[in-house]
Amino acid sequence: MSPDARVAVLGAGTMGSRIAALFGAAGIRVLLLDLTEQLAAEGHIRAAAGPLVTPASFDGGLANLSECEWVLEAVAEDLAVKRTLWQRAAPHVSPHAIASTNTSGLSLAAISEALPLVLKQRFLGIHFFNPPAKLRLVELIRGRDTLPEVAATAAQFVTERLGKSVVEAKDTPNFIANRIGAFFSATAQQLTASGSYTVEEVDSLTGPLIGLPRSATYRLMDVIGLDIWAQVLRTGEQTDARFHQQTFFTQMLHRRMLGDKSGAGFYRKVTTSGQKSFEVIDLHTFEYKPSSSASLTPSALPEFPAGLRQVLSANGRASSFLRPLLTELFKYCHQVAPEIANSPEDIDRAMQWGYGWALGPFALEAALS
Repeated sequence: MSPDARVAVLGAGTMGSRIAALFGAAGIRVLLLDLTEQLAAEGHIRAAAGPLVTPASFDGGLANLSECEWVLEAVAEDLAVKRTLWQRAAPHVSPHAIASTNTSGLSLAAISEALPLVLKQRFLGIHFFNPPAKLRLVELIRGRDTLPEVAATAAQFVTERLGKSVVEAKDTPNFIANRIGAFFSATAQQLTASGSYTVEEVDSLTGPLIGLPRSATYRLMDVIGLDIWAQVLRTGEQTDARFHQQTFFTQMLHRRMLGDKSGAGFYRKVTTSGQKSFEVIDLHTFEYKPSSSASLTPSALPEFPAGLRQVLSANGRASSFLRPLLTELFKYCHQVAPEIANSPEDIDRAMQWGYGWALGPFALEAALS
């Protein structure tokens, strides 16, 4: 791609507008398109996209795709919507442009199925993690017909111009990071239910203690949105019944307890006498109670991973949760590694760069052995 390349982003929702802002911040001219120019302009404002990003409607802007060296679609995770948009955009895309879909786990082959071969050869999946300005990982997925030089150009551009780290994933449901992250979450939910653990107990066990961020398991789902996470779990369930949603999770979806976006999920922010704090949900009554600092582990532990080894070697509720969680995680990663990634190291990198894990699952297993 040329130094003064122009990029088109199709879709000005949260993800599309943030991707457009990322390109614009890197000094790249961007055409941001949506159903109407007003929707595109609203996305531009919401993402603070900057002067290099120009909003326009599909009707007014698709004809300009021929001027773009990269056309990146980032509409909702809906296969029919993505396929319809690409069929509409395809006649306008330059035969020399990179064409890509930003998807967190939908089949690249299914999205591009109806496209002409000349476009399939330049088509790939590109998965920016949200928020793209902050998270390092970009998963790159080649289609069966994708030319190697097209994938290499996209990877180089993302690395050198956008400052991201690329991991190549295979075209399987949820790719790498969300495949492993969703399995970890589904297993944690199953253990929560079977062992009658509280939300806070699980988050205290699945955060820095095991090398994960403080958002741990349930706080992370609040940030992402339980409805979005439900999509990820449903995609995972296509491959393994262990991704099945627990009853408490489906009940929260039914009650529209979706996390931060709805004001309440596993946690709820409250303000009392001008002081902000968190309340936490009771998974049996779905009522909220004040958050506590109760912990299942000793107050003073060695740094990770030594502290984790100490907890695992003891008997109690902490080890009763963590032993099966990590055992199932390691077993699953060995099982699916050849299917989803080019190497175990790529899985480790994806979890470190996309989910903020201190060690990927294979490195963690080695550290505990």
